Amino acid sequence: MRKTLILSFLTLVALIITGCKKEPKVVITNAYYDHALDQMNLIYEHFYYENANTFSGFSPQDPDPNSNFKGGASLWGYGGMLTAISAGALVDPSNEVIKGYADLLVEGLSNYRYPIKQLYYTSNIRGGEPYYDDNAWIVLGLYELGKTYNDETYINHSRELLDYVMSGESPDGGVFWKETVVSRNTCSTAPAIIAALLHYQNNPEQELLEFAIRNYNWTVATLKDPVDHVYWDNTTMDEFGVEHIEKTKWTYNSGTMIWASVLLYEITEEAKYLTEAERTATGALAFFYRGTQGVYNYPTSPWFNMYLLRGFIELAKSKEDGTVDYMINTFVTSMNNAILKGKDDRGLILRSWGSGNSVATDKFLDLLDASATTEILFLIAYYQINLKVES
Repeated sequence: MRKTLILSFLTLVALIITGCKKEPKVVITNAYYDHALDQMNLIYEHFYYENANTFSGFSPQDPDPNSNFKGGASLWGYGGMLTAISAGALVDPSNEVIKGYADLLVEGLSNYRYPIKQLYYTSNIRGGEPYYDDNAWIVLGLYELGKTYNDETYINHSRELLDYVMSGESPDGGVFWKETVVSRNTCSTAPAIIAALLHYQNNPEQELLEFAIRNYNWTVATLKDPVDHVYWDNTTMDEFGVEHIEKTKWTYNSGTMIWASVLLYEITEEAKYLTEAERTATGALAFFYRGTQGVYNYPTSPWFNMYLLRGFIELAKSKEDGTVDYMINTFVTSMNNAILKGKDDRGLILRSWGSGNSVATDKFLDLLDASATTEILFLIAYYQINLKVES
C-alpha cells in the first residue's frame, strides 16, 4: 500500500532532541531534500539582494551592455522562488530557514505591486504590464504557503489575487494571457482553474467551481490535441469567429491540466476527470521524455518541466497503487544526472541538467530555472517521503 502522510512522516523522525515541553524536532532524511536545500542556499548566496529584499534575474550577469541576461528578477522568476519555497515548506513545515524565506518572499511581492493599490502584480519591479499567468503562479504559491503554515493572511491574499486572474476570462472561453492580447493560453487558463479549485476546496464558493469547470471544458475542447491528449499553447479568434491555434506543446501546459483534472476528480468524484489526467500524463511522457540508445531527457526548460512533474505527483495521489510512479522516476533519473554532471563551478545546477543539450549562454543561470530545479528536488522529496509505494 502507498504510505500515508502521517505514517511516512513518522518513519522519518530520526531523533527528538528537545525537552518534553518543547515541540519535537523532526529530522528529514532524504537525499533530494538535502540537495534542494543546498540549491536553495546557493540561490540566496548568488541571486539575493538582502537590503532590497529581491533577486537578480541572472547569475552571473552578462557584462555585455546589450545582453538580455542581466537585470533584476521579473515577477515570473520571483514567483518561481515563491513556489519553490512553498514546496520546501510542504516537505518540512518546521524548517525555520524556509519559513523565514517564505515570509520575506511574500513581503517582497510589494516591489511588484504598482500602482500600489492595484490588485495585481506587474511583470517587473515597479512597472511593466501585468500578466494573468504570472499572477496565477503567485496565487498558487501564496495558497500553498497559507495551507502549510495555517496562515489565513496568506490564503486571503491568494484569494484576493485570484479575483484579478479570473477577471481575465474571455467571453469566448479561456483566460487571456494578459490584458492587451487576444490570445487565450493554456498557461493562463490552467493555473487559474487550479487556483479556483484549491480555493473551492478551502471554502466552497460555487462561482469558483463553475469558473473552473467552464474553463476546463473549454481548454479540453479547444487546446487539447485529440490524438495524444497533450496540450497546445494558445488560440486566437479572428474577426470571423475562426479559432487560430498555436500548436506548440510545452511541458507545463499538460502538467497543469493534469493537476486540474485530478482536482476536479477529487471534488466531483467523476471518473472522466481521472481518465483525462491519465491520458494526458501518458501522452505527455511519450511526447516530452525523448532520447536515443537508452538515454532520455526532458526539454531544456526546467520551470516548464517542473509543472509536468507536479501533474504526475498530483495524479499519483489519486492512483495509490503506484502505477504512476514510473513517470515520476523519470524526473528522479534526470535529477540524478543533473546532480552528478550538471553543476557549474559554484555548485548550482544548470538548465541543461547535465544532458549535454546546452548552449554558451546557459552559463548565465536564470533565477527561473534555478528555482524550478530546486522545486523539482523538493517535490521529489515530498513524493518519496509521502507517496512512493514501498517495494
